[in-house]
Amino acid sequence: MNKNIIAGLKQDSKIEADKIMNNQKEIFRNKVIVFLSKEPALASNILDIRDFIENAKSSIPVFTSNYSLRQKVVLLRMKIIIPFLLFFLFMNTAQSQDLSEHHWENRLILLLTENLTDENFTNQLKELETGLKDLEERNVIVYQVFQHKMKLGLAKDTEWTTATNLYKKYDEKNSPFEFYLIGLDGEIKLQDYNCISIDKILDLIDSMLMRKNEIRSKT
Repeated sequence: MNKNIIAGLKQDSKIEADKIMNNQKEIFRNKVIVFLSKEPALASNILDIRDFIENAKSSIPVFTSNYSLRQKVVLLRMKIIIPFLLFFLFMNTAQSQDLSEHHWENRLILLLTENLTDENFTNQLKELETGLKDLEERNVIVYQVFQHKMKLGLAKDTEWTTATNLYKKYDEKNSPFEFYLIGLDGEIKLQDYNCISIDKILDLIDSMLMRKNEIRSKT
């Protein structure tokens, strides 16, 4: 084989090896890496590879070869990334769909819509905005629910979050717009398919026994 070709192949191999090592250095930056001539016993009292990989203890990573190092890098990446992805997925889903956290703490207004430009939906948002302070004083939280996502509150810059079951749970009549008022006890106090005036909402809340008790406790 031509010497120039052989030299080129060696150079390409060296470049590829350097890339691999650079990637590995990022993973183990500021850590000590020790290469041994043979694999130590896993039950060793001196070094325990399982503690480093599985239990994330502060120890010295030990490898018998560059190939062994690459294997541990892949395993370590998986063990770090997957739990974080599952955690954030769980938090996002739980926060966006579980209304039980408001039980005995908040009254809820749910606004369900098939179309964000629906007239009843947009008019209802405007109506609620006129009574923000009154709703806050009565511990009312508003949920905007649009098919597979939801938004907390009335602020336009609030981001939508995933809510795969919330819309299906309350969309009983398959209506373009649905209004729900839920009491502190978690029971539905009002369900309607049209825009409800803020005065009607406040009057209904003030007629509830728990709200009357709240008013008495403040006087």
